[in-house]
Amino acid sequence: MKLILAALAALSIGAYLYGEEAQTADSAAAEGQIVKATQPDLGSTVDYLTGKYGKPVKVEKAWCGGTAYGFQPTNTTYVYAIESNGTVGDIMYFDFNKPQMTQEDAVKLFRSQFPTTPPITWTDKEYKNGLGQEKGKHWKHTQSITRTAGVEYGGKSFISNPKDKGWQFRTPEQFAAEQSVIKTLKKKAGTRKTSAP
Repeated sequence: MKLILAALAALSIGAYLYGEEAQTADSAAAEGQIVKATQPDLGSTVDYLTGKYGKPVKVEKAWCGGTAYGFQPTNTTYVYAIESNGTVGDIMYFDFNKPQMTQEDAVKLFRSQFPTTPPITWTDKEYKNGLGQEKGKHWKHTQSITRTAGVEYGGKSFISNPKDKGWQFRTPEQFAAEQSVIKTLKKKAGTRKTSAP
């Protein structure tokens, strides 16, 4: 049971930074050293993620441009991030102890990364048949931030969807960039089919 709780804590590391100084997530989780993170993973940098999750175990050219980094905070959790122009715009969380991360668990994990002051209200919109060029359920999460005297101001929006056995979060800008790449790839695939003998 402790191993499962440690793995879940490591996956929810999006909300927490293990230890006061950079150290491996495994040793920190075992020691129970958890402190609040300073910012969300999405919109951060690879240096920030390296401080939270340890040195990347995988670095490769991302399919949509930019560079992809794989982090393995524990033996049963994995974080995959795509950085373009110095910012992480696409991040996926995987917990291999679960057959599939649920939308509820994923959203709770993601929202826990945001500060609680000032209060943030979230609005979710579900797209049951896909969004953009992608099939399957997607959600758009939009923040309303209460500043003063009960007045709410618009915050940021994010796109989420299940991905393999994990959950993917993207900025609208990254989502749009990926849709453009998907369209181009589909067009090239269609051209090859029509030109085949």
